[in-house]
Amino acid sequence: MGLITQYVLKHPLPVLGVLLAITVVFATFVPKLHISSDLRSMIPQDDPAYRALEAVTDEFGSQDLVMVVIRAPDVYTVRTLQKVQQLGDRLRDIPGVHSVLSPLDVELVRGSEAGIEIEPVAVAAPSTPEDVARFKARFLTSSLADSLASPDGRALAILVTLDPGLAFQDDFSRITGPQIEAAVAKEQGPESIDVVGEPFLAYFGTRSIRRDLAVLFPLAVAVVLGSFYLSFRTAAALLLPMVPVLLSLTWTLGLMAALGYHLSIVSSVLPVMLTVVGSASAIYILSRYQEHRREGQEHAEAVKRAMAALNAPLIMVSLTDAVGFASLATSFVQPVKEFGWFTAIGILFSLVATLVAVPAVLSLRELKVTQGQRRDAPTPWGTFDRGMARLAGAMARPWGIAVIGASLLLVALAAVGIPRVHIETNFLQYFRPDSPIARGTRVVERYLGGTNLISVVVDTREPDGVKNPAVLARMENLQHELDAIPGLGHSQSIINVVKEVNRALHADEPAAGRIPDSREAIAQELLLFSMQGGSGLDGLVNYDYSKARIVTRMTTLPTQRIKQVMEEVQARSEAAFAGTPIRVSVAGIPQIVVRLLDQFIPSLLQSLALSFGIVGLIVALLMRSWLMGALALVPLVLTVALQFGIMGYFGIALDVATTMIASITIGVGVDFGIQLISRYRQERASGRVPADALAVTAATTGRAILTNAVSLAAGFGVLAFSEFRAVAVLGLFLVLTMLISAAATLLPVPALLVRVRDRPAQAPLPATATQSAGPAREA
Repeated sequence: MGLITQYVLKHPLPVLGVLLAITVVFATFVPKLHISSDLRSMIPQDDPAYRALEAVTDEFGSQDLVMVVIRAPDVYTVRTLQKVQQLGDRLRDIPGVHSVLSPLDVELVRGSEAGIEIEPVAVAAPSTPEDVARFKARFLTSSLADSLASPDGRALAILVTLDPGLAFQDDFSRITGPQIEAAVAKEQGPESIDVVGEPFLAYFGTRSIRRDLAVLFPLAVAVVLGSFYLSFRTAAALLLPMVPVLLSLTWTLGLMAALGYHLSIVSSVLPVMLTVVGSASAIYILSRYQEHRREGQEHAEAVKRAMAALNAPLIMVSLTDAVGFASLATSFVQPVKEFGWFTAIGILFSLVATLVAVPAVLSLRELKVTQGQRRDAPTPWGTFDRGMARLAGAMARPWGIAVIGASLLLVALAAVGIPRVHIETNFLQYFRPDSPIARGTRVVERYLGGTNLISVVVDTREPDGVKNPAVLARMENLQHELDAIPGLGHSQSIINVVKEVNRALHADEPAAGRIPDSREAIAQELLLFSMQGGSGLDGLVNYDYSKARIVTRMTTLPTQRIKQVMEEVQARSEAAFAGTPIRVSVAGIPQIVVRLLDQFIPSLLQSLALSFGIVGLIVALLMRSWLMGALALVPLVLTVALQFGIMGYFGIALDVATTMIASITIGVGVDFGIQLISRYRQERASGRVPADALAVTAATTGRAILTNAVSLAAGFGVLAFSEFRAVAVLGLFLVLTMLISAAATLLPVPALLVRVRDRPAQAPLPATATQSAGPAREA
């Protein structure tokens, strides 16, 4: 690395020109980077839950349903019903909308001389109170009434089915979604109108990601620049941290776009992450540069010595950072896996930019020496530095034993809270409770039940098998059982159609609303229904009537309860057809939530073991000491244990975002230990006794560690302003993590360092690089 640094310092402008050209190439791809909030993309496409959901779409058509709900003290009024018609007409004209079903469009099956006739509940919206009364009486006789209207008459629903696959494409977020919002906005007031459903949840998520990118990244930049200015008190120093940040961020996002990846709720924090982490190395470079300048060295020599001293630690730090994030690539959750890979790549990009671009820029302009010290002063330490040295001295005395004991006690207390951590994979829970989508979903579910579709597919494995009365009888029993499960309701199937047609053929006698006794009668009734223009069968049976689908809706529930409900649905479905060759499968977004729940802990443990193991190995090999590798992990063990302990004690859920905290801690937090141990070993190699080496380390690198920790904490803290509750919690935890990790590095690690035997680094720094007038050296 020394030769590269020498070349960069001799030819800074050509080097910066090459880096700029590379950046321009990557920048051309960045506008092609898309955003996705599809919950289905959380799991691998070859997962059984994903394949089951795709199979339902292939057999029964689009599963992408948006529910528009109108609320009023009484929805059965002329004004409200006319608004329902106007809104339905607006929605039908929107590109990407496949069909619209409002209470006015519900089909009624009635007996006639020709057998049956199918007619809408109302040809047009009622215009008089008498028309309203007739509409209400007719509408409430429909089997769809309980799905489209609340029992108390205060809410009506319009069901909007989207074109297959549209809900999670750019056209929905750019065209269809905004036009649905605009149509609803035009009809707002005095009635309240809410839009809910999985596609709109994803749309709102995409919009929130865009907002976060527009707000959080600039805020993170401002925080990093502010922390740099407060630390170094020079405006020229503000340029340095932004060089590796802008280069690595452009290269990483450009690479993502070129390879066809998307930004998700997880990877949307990548710009903030690279801004905060990528700027950290510049702190150490500037700190070491100014240290050498205060010792009397000229600008060029100070740059050269700073880079010579820090090349190896920075490479070590970046490798461990990358390993920490890359360990997330073992995650079952696809966005977490992608975030891990690309953040690791971004950190390596940042390493290149730091080792090449930062010295090139620094060599072009001399920076003023800060902290108010003269170059010829007896000691370059300020008041704060001397305080850090005294703190380190205390760690070398019996106080250090007390710190080690207190650290062990904290780990033990945290271990008690860890089993209390619970998992949350319900995507709606990732939004803030006061967000429009969360608030709207709560309101809609209070009046109309669940918004999450579950499909139970009955496969008879023979053409026209669904027309068997015995099969339909078992389906009817299962449908009743599903409606009885708390959290489920409003089920629909071909049973509803068959019973309505049979009743109509028997002079609308209520007792005739049952399943016919023969296969032939069922076949004739279904044929008659189709010939009379009846609609909706294609969403309930497949083309050859070998498969049928029961659709039910689930309310928003905690993840553990979702798992219990889905297991009960599966068990009851299998029991309903036990002893027959019929196969039953269950599909839906709740099933994906369950898959995420089942895989969270194994993925977390795997990534933790991998990151701890590889990071410890890298540090041990680069420091040529297994003991030092183990010491570098001490702050990480303490920090990770406290993280999960706090989550358990305070009831904070482990979700898609917070599951990354431990790996981020290992990747970023190990930097502190590496820098401290490396500097201590350099001071020991230069001839200092352990206590003095520790004092110099604490006064110099210790200050940089605190500055870095505060900068990282402030940078990660901007995530607390995210639109997503899960990301906000992640940000707050990362703030806490950085501070705990720094404290664990500056307290128990020094206490352990002076109490263990280690071979000092073999390549001591020149005296001018480490000498300070205060601490004494060994003879």
